[in-house]
Amino acid sequence: MLAQAALVLGYDTADPIDPERGFLQVGFDSLTAVELRNRLGAVTGVRLPATLLFDYPTPAGLADHLLTRMAPAPAPATPGTAPASGDSVLARLDHMEGEFQQVLADAGPYDELHDGLRSRLQRLLAQLDAAVPAAHQAAGTGHPDEVSDDELRRFLETELGGA
Repeated sequence: MLAQAALVLGYDTADPIDPERGFLQVGFDSLTAVELRNRLGAVTGVRLPATLLFDYPTPAGLADHLLTRMAPAPAPATPGTAPASGDSVLARLDHMEGEFQQVLADAGPYDELHDGLRSRLQRLLAQLDAAVPAAHQAAGTGHPDEVSDDELRRFLETELGGA
C-alpha cells in the first residue's frame, strides 16, 4: 500500500511516507487520493469509495481497512455453539499462514502488499508483547516468557476473534 502511495506522489521508495501521518500531511490532495484509490482497487480487486483516503486518513488505518476487506469472511456461527477456542484460533492462524505463503510466492521479490502485511503483523506482535506482561502481572506470575496456553488463547481470541 505504501509503495503505491509513493508512486502516486512520485517517490522511488515508500521511505518518505510515515504510516502514522495523515495522507494530507504527506502531500495528497483530492486528485492524488482518487489516483491511489484506483491503484489500490486494481491491486486488491476490492471496489473502494472515492472518499477512501478521507475515511481512512492514515496509511496505517487504510492498510488495516484493506486487510479487513480482503480477509475471507468468518464462517457463520451456528446457534448454540461455543465461542472460538484457542485451538480454533490457532487453526485459523494455520490457514492464514498458508494463504500468506501463497501471497508471498505470487507477489515476487517485492510487491506493494508487503508493506501492508508487514505493518499489520508488526502491530499484532506489538499487541502480543504488550499483553503478555500485563497477563503475568494480573496472574502474579514471574517471567513474561512463561505464558500459559490459556493466557495465549485469551490473547489470540481477543485480538483475532473477529478475524
